[in-house]
Amino acid sequence: MEHDPLSGVMMDRDKRSMACQLIGQAYVAAHLLIEHNREAVEKIADVLVERKELHGDEIVGLLDGSKLTLPEVDLTDDAVWPKL
Repeated sequence: MEHDPLSGVMMDRDKRSMACQLIGQAYVAAHLLIEHNREAVEKIADVLVERKELHGDEIVGLLDGSKLTLPEVDLTDDAVWPKL
């Protein structure tokens, strides 16, 4: 009999809550990264639209060349979370 790890998390209230919190933090971190680097992200999008597809080293080169920086934020601060 195989164990389904997803069911183990979803059936446990504490594990489900922790999973939701981690997913929420990942969403906010991605949102803030994009906002912080909006101009570079738009240039990356333009290259992708123009070229239609990129592979391996092309992607790495594009991302390295864009000089993305991480914003310094405290994810425990409610003010940094996007308003829905």
